[in-house]
Amino acid sequence: MKKLFLAAVIVLWPLAAIPALADTVDLLSIWEADKPNDLGGVDEDGDAAVTDLRVILRNNPRSERALVMLANAYVTSGSQQLADDTFRQVLDINPGNIQAAVPVIKSLLEKQDSDRSEQVIENALVHSPDNEILLSIQAQIKLSNQDIDGGQKIISKIQASGENPAFGHYLSGRALQSQGKYKQAIASYKQALALNPDLTRALENLAHSYGRLDQQDALLDYLQAFSDDHLDNLSAFSIMATVQRQLKDYTAAIATIEQGLQRQDKWVGGYSALAINHISMGNTEAAIDNYKRGLAALPNSNLLKMLLASLYERVRAFADAKALYESVLAENPDHHAVINSLASLLTDQFESKENINRAVALTERFADSDQPFFIDTYAWALVKSGLPQVAEPLFAKATKIAPNVAVIHYHRAIGFKRLGRLDEARQALILAQSNLSDQDPLREAIEFELTSL
Repeated sequence: MKKLFLAAVIVLWPLAAIPALADTVDLLSIWEADKPNDLGGVDEDGDAAVTDLRVILRNNPRSERALVMLANAYVTSGSQQLADDTFRQVLDINPGNIQAAVPVIKSLLEKQDSDRSEQVIENALVHSPDNEILLSIQAQIKLSNQDIDGGQKIISKIQASGENPAFGHYLSGRALQSQGKYKQAIASYKQALALNPDLTRALENLAHSYGRLDQQDALLDYLQAFSDDHLDNLSAFSIMATVQRQLKDYTAAIATIEQGLQRQDKWVGGYSALAINHISMGNTEAAIDNYKRGLAALPNSNLLKMLLASLYERVRAFADAKALYESVLAENPDHHAVINSLASLLTDQFESKENINRAVALTERFADSDQPFFIDTYAWALVKSGLPQVAEPLFAKATKIAPNVAVIHYHRAIGFKRLGRLDEARQALILAQSNLSDQDPLREAIEFELTSL
């Protein structure tokens, strides 16, 4: 019954269409990672920073810098909604504040709200008309909306500035790719990579264009040459392995990844890629061994711990999974994905009064979340703790956000049953049943509950 949710990006991406909005969100992530602390980064403990900054803002409530730092402190402490609200407060004071505009744009794009994103950008560009990051985001939004002419005008402006020619070629490639001009797009991506070999998105989209032309062999030749010329760049190995895996040549994919690991044994993505290929071959034991191998090289990698824990759950090694989640949580007590996974284990696999109470305490922060799986985990813990009446409004919210998730409907049905609302329980079970996948282990539990009503 456990639903898995990992806030982690696996290194192997499909060579399907890569939406411009996804590119834009990644671009924003890169910008946020690189921005200096004096522009709003917060290195200290998030909760302590929030307290200190609130004191400062009592005396100067319109301090843009303090508000940006407060918003970043909220991000650090895991309060994303408060962070978004604070960034928007900054934009109310100054629509041209780039440090606030970029996170707000990112949040809107993650919600696929390109119209409001463009409005925020337009407002910011009034104050900073030549800001390259804003222009780049605006161009990619227009391309994603198939406004090719509008996107090309902005790209031409970026190229004319001459400040970042590699990114100009990359955006030109995106425009050509959006029009199905894959050969020309490849040429533009190659120009971008010649100027900036670390522009990974150009390499990924080049691979996509080669894939559209069904020229996998030419792509593999280019990637091998690229990796030979740029010894510190491991992206080519990831993409080569992806192509080989999609061709079901798992042995070649594993050999490619091992080649990358020979160059850099601290390559986290390499170990996860090895595991994925072994799983594709049906060799779960080898996948577990490779995650362990990765942790031997990178003992503090929370990503590898989470991925291994998730795999342990798949093979029902729940105690091993729990130990890894506990390890990550000890280092990062505000890691929402780990809290969600651990709480689900506590309620479903290690059920006791003490563990149920702990699951409630861990997940009560999810009461105001917009993530349906997080909400469901909290609500399910409440049901298990004997509070189905408190859980029901949360289930209602979760099913509204994610109406096609079987496990949420099932949990809600059990809540209805404990409230004595049997007709609603039956309806929820039918909804759960209609959204089951063929091999879903919930099927038997749902059928049992339906016959018992």
